Amino acid sequence: MDIETFNMILDDAFVMDIWLPSPRSKEFQRLSLDKWAFNEIKEYVSMGLYPYNGGIVKEYCAIVNNFMLKMSRYSEKESNVRACQIFTTAYKAAANVLDLLHGMM
Repeated sequence: MDIETFNMILDDAFVMDIWLPSPRSKEFQRLSLDKWAFNEIKEYVSMGLYPYNGGIVKEYCAIVNNFMLKMSRYSEKESNVRACQIFTTAYKAAANVLDLLHGMM
């Protein structure tokens, strides 16, 4: 699978369904963090595959799992509540992506 296909799968499965309400809404912060997390995963996977433009699903799983473990470590060490929320959101997004990738194997 190439990186463009991976990005389209994430967009279709997760990002397209995220609508951003008014910035004054209570949901805005949570939803914008979700959108940010999926974009970070796409960027991390792209850097993990470099210099190649694609790979097998197992490689994608290993890279996303590595991202998820980093986010878990960062959230545990963080004392700032806001930063902890950001890393926890990224961890949960990575877990969802990993479940999707395992389903593709």
